[in-house]
Amino acid sequence: MPEKPPSSRPHPPPASPGSAARSPPRRLRSGSPAYAELLTASNFSFLRGASHPEELAAAASVLGLAGFSIADRNSLAGIVRGHLAAKQTGAPYAVGCRLVFRAACSRAGFQPDPGGTPDVAAWAPDRASYGRLCRLLTTGNLRAKKGECHLDLADLLRWGEGLELAVLPGRRIDAALGTTLAALAESFPGRVRLGAACLYHGEDRRRMAELAVIAHRLNVPLIALGDVLYHAPERRRLQDVLSSIREGKTLESAGRLLEANAERHMKSAAEMARLFAEMPNAVTETLAVFERLRFSLDELRY
Repeated sequence: MPEKPPSSRPHPPPASPGSAARSPPRRLRSGSPAYAELLTASNFSFLRGASHPEELAAAASVLGLAGFSIADRNSLAGIVRGHLAAKQTGAPYAVGCRLVFRAACSRAGFQPDPGGTPDVAAWAPDRASYGRLCRLLTTGNLRAKKGECHLDLADLLRWGEGLELAVLPGRRIDAALGTTLAALAESFPGRVRLGAACLYHGEDRRRMAELAVIAHRLNVPLIALGDVLYHAPERRRLQDVLSSIREGKTLESAGRLLEANAERHMKSAAEMARLFAEMPNAVTETLAVFERLRFSLDELRY
């Protein structure tokens, strides 16, 4: 499996928590592409994310992104370190979470089907919606053993008011994707979109066209996402090790359980514009969403 991405584009150097404060602040030049990376996993997505929040913030600053969000799996554990690192680097930052569900959408006629509901990215635009996001995660935590979070789509339908949402397609696009998207779009009009991320498996153009059809049918926008697991390509080797541990395999036997390439890193606005050249509105949507995300952890008082 290749250790370098397919193109020869530049990427940020490896960062460390101690060097994050020395990264230059964001500067967007007039007329240049702009993009906000709204779906990054930190090492607080246990055995999945391979970079610290400080490294992600430093990469976002070096790349000149319009903003970034750490959205870990059913957890807000990394948001404080992300918030502090963003202050040091000057990279605009938003609070998010990747919601992973245990059951399909029974509301639309589906029987409970473990693993059937696609993941949903959720971002908090204000203090009230952040509180509801915390209540949502608490609901899932209370019904599971320590270290797990058992969420149903009904929980999001109950606590999702005010959140900005994006339904995240799995590797295989199935009926549950449209069902979940329709249920959320009906409940939270104007706040739901369909996530689009490249898989780099040779069928991205066909896959994107299929997602565009679904989004058009349900009258929701597409949003471009990097679905980031690490800040720079060379961190892919560590991510392979984490995946092998998670799956109980050796590196030699993990095979297709590992990522096929080193593309799950933060990318520049120019690179995302190139990848989504046939659907530029999906890139623009990241800026529209990020503009809504005004909530800051500085608002909290204890």
